[in-house]
Amino acid sequence: MSMKTFFIIAITLTLSWACKADNNVLSPYGYGVIQVGMTLNEVKSSISFNHTNKETSYNTGNECQTFTLNNHPKELTVMLLDGIIERLSIYEDVDNHKIIEIITDTGLRVGDSAALVHKLYPIGLNDDPHEYLGPNARYLTWWNEDKNRGIRFETDMDNRITAIHAGSDAIFLLEGCS
Repeated sequence: MSMKTFFIIAITLTLSWACKADNNVLSPYGYGVIQVGMTLNEVKSSISFNHTNKETSYNTGNECQTFTLNNHPKELTVMLLDGIIERLSIYEDVDNHKIIEIITDTGLRVGDSAALVHKLYPIGLNDDPHEYLGPNARYLTWWNEDKNRGIRFETDMDNRITAIHAGSDAIFLLEGCS
């Protein structure tokens, strides 16, 4: 192995580790210590928080709750189905138009273009028309190899990411718990 190859591998591994350790990184598996598949009690034992803005719905056939976390970005929403974290979502801050600091494990964030999503997910990305905004707005969905964890990008009619959902098949729920 050449020295150049060694350094490229070392830098890649270092950056990969740094992204996993960064609390502002969303992946199909979770956000920081909050991982898809955890119970609320497991999250409470990992970090100190109070959940707020709780919404409960039974429209899914499961007990569903969505909430935001104190001491975390307000644009981050956690979804529980039957007491298990199934989805984490980031939403555009439509009131303040501020840049959301949360990024995905591939470096994407709310406000980025659909073209960038296609570039970073060249294989296995499903591209579907948005159910409410019409054919110019898109749902861009990628699944891991086991098809049990994914990430879904919602875009507007200008092909800009407005929401990112990560987790289980709960990423397909369109209106919170519905």
